[in-house]
Amino acid sequence: MTQYNLTYGGDPKIIKEGMAKGGQLIFTGFARALPHLSSMVQYFFAPIGGMMTIFAILFALGVGDPFQSWLALTVMPFALAFLLLGYAIYSKMAVFSARSSFGQSSALTIDASGLVLTTEHSTWTTGWADVEAVTRSKNTVGFLISAIVIPVPATAFDDIDQAEAEIREWWAAAHGASS
Repeated sequence: MTQYNLTYGGDPKIIKEGMAKGGQLIFTGFARALPHLSSMVQYFFAPIGGMMTIFAILFALGVGDPFQSWLALTVMPFALAFLLLGYAIYSKMAVFSARSSFGQSSALTIDASGLVLTTEHSTWTTGWADVEAVTRSKNTVGFLISAIVIPVPATAFDDIDQAEAEIREWWAAAHGASS
């Protein structure tokens, strides 16, 4: 029986990539539009709020008609600032996860029975039936369990394509599907 024994440290880029791929699986169909709609509302109203604040200050200072001269100059920077803020939040979450005692170093054993994740302080075991999905992105293989993604760097595997094929067979067997 094949068994993959992997040891790897937390890498914020890998964690963020795993988070993104997991989010794509969690938010499907119409639900996938909800985070985007929420962001668009934030990107719309926050710049307008910032713009109105600047207009009030400029109007109080007597700097012409702010609606004619400052409208375009204030909407774009505020929208860009909120876009970058959203990106920074996910980046900070990934860095926090990588630096946590859980994320600093992990040993993962993968075989036909499931996953065993071992950290310095704990051991987690799960069978394939509890794994919602196996994901693959550019640099990451992820295991979606409930709403948690366990991201594993693709470089931790000797042959990622062979490993992925075998892992997907184990997952499919546990879920009663053919690979």
